[in-house]
Amino acid sequence: MLEISKPEIVGVVLTLVSVIGSLWGIIISWMKTNSTRLKKYEEKQEQNQQEIKDLTGNMNYLKGQMEGISNLSKSVLNEISKLKYPNDNKE
Repeated sequence: MLEISKPEIVGVVLTLVSVIGSLWGIIISWMKTNSTRLKKYEEKQEQNQQEIKDLTGNMNYLKGQMEGISNLSKSVLNEISKLKYPNDNKE
């Protein structure tokens, strides 16, 4: 039978504890790094969402302005047509 002395057992246990401690430190460091990176990505996503909202609002405003200008130009053309051809535009 294999005889293992007490100092050998203590050495193996200390080695295992050391390896587990090192691995635990690596895992904790990795988790902190990932947490920091995730926080940065979340902040960037919030900024992007706000920018999309702002751009959508600007686009809607410009569409409204464009419709207003289009309606105004149609009205002006209609009035010019009425002045130019008064007999064709009897209402």
